[in-house]
Amino acid sequence: MSWKSQVVSEEEGVARNLHLPGSWWSSEDNEELIQIIEHDHILIDDIYPINFKYWTGPNTNKVSGCDISKFYSKWHLKSK
Repeated sequence: MSWKSQVVSEEEGVARNLHLPGSWWSSEDNEELIQIIEHDHILIDDIYPINFKYWTGPNTNKVSGCDISKFYSKWHLKSK
């Protein structure tokens, strides 16, 4: 099953609170798929404003994060 990704602006994403834990996001080329995780997730070493786990791509199974501006400039909404 192939989901289409949706570009979301930072303003819209923050207003609609789209970056909640459990939401799915992809890179522009759909090669990387991530899921937002809770800030207290056991796999997190460094806490960021938005924390996520990679499910596909070169960082598969790694946990990372970034600030809100960088997040919305890089990732595209898959589902909520």
